[in-house]
Formats: sequence, structure tokens, C-alpha cells
Amino acid sequence: MELTEQFEWQGRTIACGRAGTGPDVVFCHGTPFSSAVWTRYADALSDDFTVHLWDMPGYGQSSKDRDQAVDFDVHAKVFKALLDHWQLERPHVVAHDFGGAVSLRATLVEEATYASLMLVDVVAIPPSGSPFFRFVQDHPTTLDALPFYIHEAILRAYVQGASHSRRLADLIPGATFTEVPDAGHLMQYDAPVALGNLIRGWLTSSAT
Repeated sequence: MELTEQFEWQGRTIACGRAGTGPDVVFCHGTPFSSAVWTRYADALSDDFTVHLWDMPGYGQSSKDRDQAVDFDVHAKVFKALLDHWQLERPHVVAHDFGGAVSLRATLVEEATYASLMLVDVVAIPPSGSPFFRFVQDHPTTLDALPFYIHEAILRAYVQGASHSRRLADLIPGATFTEVPDAGHLMQYDAPVALGNLIRGWLTSSAT
């Protein structure tokens, strides 16, 4: 599945795409990723569902302007506008990483409505960020001087340090918590079969 559409919103160009037939499913990526993390899942589901992918402003194929804000508030507004553009009233939504905060804010603040919402190891409970993020903000040029293998080691250490939490499920009435064995933060690649089966089972039960 490719992003063959463009949606214009307040000076931003949002790359997006949709394929398949059946109940609507929208995937939200996180940072520093793009909709590419969900492509294989969109392909696998397109026989039974209408799947929708999009790159948030500042990511993937969407516009990147350093003068434009790319915080949760902006992304939530973009997401609600995109759902309206697609004329989706109650889609199923699958969100990863900070896509969780975006999708939650879109429904709680922007009044987007979903048939169901799956949160995949999301960033949604404040405070967001980490000591590493704060270090990068305070020393924006330091990483430029480091060799590639150090960048790679830092990224691996940061991603592997992510962990699941039951706290969010406890805060959402009616929510259930499911642990995917042997999966890290990027479980789309760590445990693709297990996550794929989980998503399909959830969508099938939610759509009936």
C-alpha cells in the first residue's frame, strides 16, 4: 500500500492513502517513524477492511517545515480534519507510540468518534519525553559530532528501554490490557505475526 493522496491543512501537506473494502481502519504512527511501520498490516487487512494510512506533519512523506508546530495538539487537529476529509464517522483506530496521544486527544478534545481504539505501546501519560530527549533539546549540536555507530547504539538503547504499562488501561473504562510476548517498543518488527493476529482478532470482534 502506498500513500497516493495529499490532504492540505493550514499550510501543511499530509501524505495519505487508503485501500481495500469493508469496515474502516485507520493507523497512526509515532515518532520518529512514519506510516511505513504499518504498511504490511494494511496490506494484510485490505481484503476485509478499508485501511487508511497517513504521515503526520513533519514525518514520512508529509511536509516538513521547521517553523510549523508538530505537537500533540496540532496532530490531533490534523487527524480530526483528515477523518472529516475521508468522511469517516466511526472508524477503528490503531495507534502506536505518540500516535496514542494524538488519537486520544483527537477524540477527547477534537470530538472525533471511533468504533474502537487499539493503543500499541503508546506514549499517552504525562510527563512525555525522557532524559535523553531533554539532553538533545539542551545540546542540539552535540549529536552532530558523534559517529554513526554511536548514533545507532544510542537509538537501540533508547528503544529497548521502552516498557509496557497497565496504568493506561486502568484509566480507560472498559479497556483491556494484552501483553505481546517477546515484543519491544517496535513490536511491528519484533513480533509481526503475534501483533498481526492480535489486530485482526480485535478488529473482527469489534466489527461484529
